[in-house]
Amino acid sequence: MGWDPGILRRYNTTGHFRLLSQLRSELKANPLVRPRDGESIAEVNRSRSLIRAIAEKAAATRSRRQAAATSTPPAPIPAAMDLSDPG
Repeated sequence: MGWDPGILRRYNTTGHFRLLSQLRSELKANPLVRPRDGESIAEVNRSRSLIRAIAEKAAATRSRRQAAATSTPPAPIPAAMDLSDPG
């Protein structure tokens, strides 16, 4: 048994308009900018959220490296005690 063509048509149309609406809102939030001479399109049109995510990742990497460089080595494990001789 297949799906009703009316339901499929409505679902596909709704999905299409949702996608268009999402794209419209993203373009309003981050409009495309034409590159100047010597700039690449990717450099100019990076979204603010992507730039923020890259900066946060770099900061986290730096802090982990600093923590690893300044951390003290783990304390040695004490030797096992002989518990077979009670006294």
